[in-house]
Amino acid sequence: MAKDELRMVAEFPVAPERIYEAWLSSEGHAAMTGAGAKVDAKVGGRHEAWDGYIEGSNVALDPGKRIVQRWRSADFPADAADSLLEVLLDAIDGGTRVTLVHTEIPAGQGVNYEKGWVDFYFTPMAKHFVAAPKKKRAPAKKKAPAKAVKKPVAKKPAAKKAPAKAAKKHVAKKPAAKKSKG
Repeated sequence: MAKDELRMVAEFPVAPERIYEAWLSSEGHAAMTGAGAKVDAKVGGRHEAWDGYIEGSNVALDPGKRIVQRWRSADFPADAADSLLEVLLDAIDGGTRVTLVHTEIPAGQGVNYEKGWVDFYFTPMAKHFVAAPKKKRAPAKKKAPAKAVKKPVAKKPAAKKAPAKAAKKHVAKKPAAKKSKG
């Protein structure tokens, strides 16, 4: 019977060891995916992810470099054998290239897992590893506080003036002439 295979690649701005440790830690795996996980981080140890949707066992572990697992989801037919997942971690400038080689997937299910790896692993991992606190460094030397920069304040538009009213001419009246007697 034909089986599906996937090869997917993503890059993350952290060292390979951080991804390796997170993948093989119950707390780390849950944090990087956003869903419950249980992991026994030894060869032959069991793993469970996404609150039991995924399960399997560790076949080979090369710290910081490679994880090989037997892997199956709740969607596998009952009589289907576990698939094989190989997670390759390669150090690159500024982080890690993660290559997933997922083989022996039941025929016709590969397209679903391709989308699942992106939606339920790569996307939350990108958010987690960018937001994850970095290892502490030695404190930097204190610098003089920066001077406050006065930002220009946006001026309000001038209030519109009412149109000028025509000035009324004030005509001075001549005093009335006095009537003379006589």
